[in-house]
Amino acid sequence: MKLILHSGMGKTGTSALQVALHRNKEALLERGVLYPELSGPVSHSDLTLLVMKSRHYPFPRGFRRVPTAELDERRELAREKLLALKSPPSGVEIIILSTEYIFYLTRESQLELKELLMQITPDIQTCAWIRPPISYYFSLMSQRAKAIGGVDGAPPINPTEFTVGLREKITTLQEVWPTTRFYPYVPEEMVNADILPDFIAKELPDLMDLDITPVRHNISKKAKGAGIENRREMVATLKKSCADDIRLYNKMFRGGS
Repeated sequence: MKLILHSGMGKTGTSALQVALHRNKEALLERGVLYPELSGPVSHSDLTLLVMKSRHYPFPRGFRRVPTAELDERRELAREKLLALKSPPSGVEIIILSTEYIFYLTRESQLELKELLMQITPDIQTCAWIRPPISYYFSLMSQRAKAIGGVDGAPPINPTEFTVGLREKITTLQEVWPTTRFYPYVPEEMVNADILPDFIAKELPDLMDLDITPVRHNISKKAKGAGIENRREMVATLKKSCADDIRLYNKMFRGGS
C-alpha cells in the first residue's frame, strides 16, 4: 500500500484540491484510492496537531482559537483515525493525505510525523507544488484584501523584508522525505491550468479517465482590484528581498544555476 503525502506549499490551490478530493472520495475509493477523514472531513491539517503543542505558526489557523480541551479531543481523534489506516477498507491500494502546513513544519516535527505515518506503510511518497516567490507574495496580499476588504486595512507584509525561505523549507523536505517530488505552480504550465487535473496527472496517472470536476476555492482578488497600485515598484523590491528564493526556484524549474 502506498501513501501519497501532499505537503503544500500554501497558495497553490491546496484548499481546492482537498475539497475536490473529499467530494469525490467515493469515486476514488472505487478505484482503490482512499481520501480519509481524520478529525475533520476535508483537509488533513490536523496532522500538525499530532506534532505541535504550541499554537504558534505554522499551527493551523482553524485551530488557534479552539479551547484546549476540545483541541486535545481532536488531537486524539486524529491520532486514532490515522492509525486506523493500518487496516484500510478492502481494495485500497493508495491513501492520500493533504495539508499545506507540512511545508512549514520544522525538521523535528516532520520527523515525528514521518514516524507516525511509517506505522501505516513504509511506502510514503511526498509531493509539493511550489509557487514563484513574487507571485506568492501578491497572493498573500490578495488573500488579506479578500478577508479584510482592502490592502490598506490589512496588516502589512513589508516587501523589503519578505522572504519565502524556500531553501530551508525545500532542504527540510528533502532531508526528511528524500523522494519528495516538486512541481511548479504556474497555471499556464499545468494540466488544464488547474491543480486537480495536474495532481491526478502527476500523482495518479492511472485515474486520468476519472470524471472529477475541479473546485474554485479561495479565489483571491487581483492585485490591482485589491488596492495594490504600486505593483511595479514592489516587484523591484521583492526581486531583492526574495533573491535567494527566486534563484532556487529558477534552479529547480527553469534550469537556472
